[in-house]
Amino acid sequence: MKVRLYRLSLPVIGELLLQNVLAAVDALFVARLGLLAINAVGVTAMFSVVLLSVLNALGVTMTVFLSRTASEKTPSAARSLVWHGLVLGGGVGVTVSLLCLLLAAPLLHLAGAGEELTAAARPYFCLVFGSTPFLALHTMLAACFRARGDTRTPLKIGLQMNLLHAGLDALLIFGLKLGLAGAGLAYLGVQVLVLLQYWWRARGFLPTRSDLRLSRGMLAKWLRFAVPAVTERLFKRGGQVVYLSFVVRMGTEPYAANNIANTLAGFISLLGDGLATGVTVAMGKSIGEAKQSRETDESSESGASSAAESMDLSVLQSRLDAIRRQGFLGAAVSMTAATLLFWALSPWIGRWFTDDPRVLHDLTLVLFLYIFCQPFFAANLIDCAAIQAGGNSTYTMWVTILGVWGVRLIFIPVLLYGFHLELSGVWLCIGLDHMVRAYLYRRYRLKRNWIHS
Repeated sequence: MKVRLYRLSLPVIGELLLQNVLAAVDALFVARLGLLAINAVGVTAMFSVVLLSVLNALGVTMTVFLSRTASEKTPSAARSLVWHGLVLGGGVGVTVSLLCLLLAAPLLHLAGAGEELTAAARPYFCLVFGSTPFLALHTMLAACFRARGDTRTPLKIGLQMNLLHAGLDALLIFGLKLGLAGAGLAYLGVQVLVLLQYWWRARGFLPTRSDLRLSRGMLAKWLRFAVPAVTERLFKRGGQVVYLSFVVRMGTEPYAANNIANTLAGFISLLGDGLATGVTVAMGKSIGEAKQSRETDESSESGASSAAESMDLSVLQSRLDAIRRQGFLGAAVSMTAATLLFWALSPWIGRWFTDDPRVLHDLTLVLFLYIFCQPFFAANLIDCAAIQAGGNSTYTMWVTILGVWGVRLIFIPVLLYGFHLELSGVWLCIGLDHMVRAYLYRRYRLKRNWIHS
């Protein structure tokens, strides 16, 4: 079971790492165009991060549902599920793309861009969000592969396309001297090619003509799960923006230290995110296999006893608990070790960005505090994935809202202005948020039957 979980998780971790590395390489290319180009990409990223959160939530929905259906050995049901996911994902992609293309200037102004920055960012903004339908569709197809237990194909496609993206960036930005528009064209071209790659490799389980029917029941099932999952991501992003506003008010040095720490935290969290995806797939497959086994037994023995059903549920519960436990241990150990390593190297890592002594001091301090947060953070990621794999995205939504908008936004002002803890107070609140959510998730798992059909 442990080997199966890590076999599912490690390619996802590699894929997430590639995305972070590509973002860094992309930023280096754009940085050579000047501050205006950097700011144009930054203001576009404010919206693209929100979009990616929404699409990832839809991808989680696909993974949860399809991992069960694929294990039930019902190809027609699986193809129907893929079709409904592609329709919803594509619908979201087209809607977002049209709104962003029509309202590009007002949205950039809303983000605080002046006339000069708006003029510079608009072509890049339109090219990036013009690619949203392609991004949405290949996000859903990648989720299909993961749900079927194939996490290597998304990694292979990601590696090929990231190398291509870097090459196109260099060619279009500097070779053809298209500047920032070249970066946007490279992004658009890569999204189209990624979709074509996924479409070609997925043709074995894509919907056939007979599957192209929309079911109200299936759409309702999708929306019941997807809407809370999307809402959770949006509230999480919104809460992060609000808490960053407190950091901005502290001054340049704390804000710089916080940005560097957040960059490192992104590499740490991808370890837990990858294992959480593995937990979702492994649990979904176990639930689907148990359901298939029960239906087979009922068809062969019409008088199946409730005691036998109870025993089957107990076996399934113990199997899911084992998957959750292995995922948590892997996430807690790897995330703590990575944070400890970053903390030990922080005096040298910090100097890649700045020589300011206060920034280096604050960076070392918050990373030290962050070490003790990792077991709770790992529990959040794994338990959230487990509860969603069990079929409940509403509870995880409310817990996230409570943690980000309750714990953080109540206690950050208290520690900042009441105890004058500055940046360390912000990161202590992040740790407190993780502790509260870890407790609520554990309580939910122990008190309730959290496996839903």
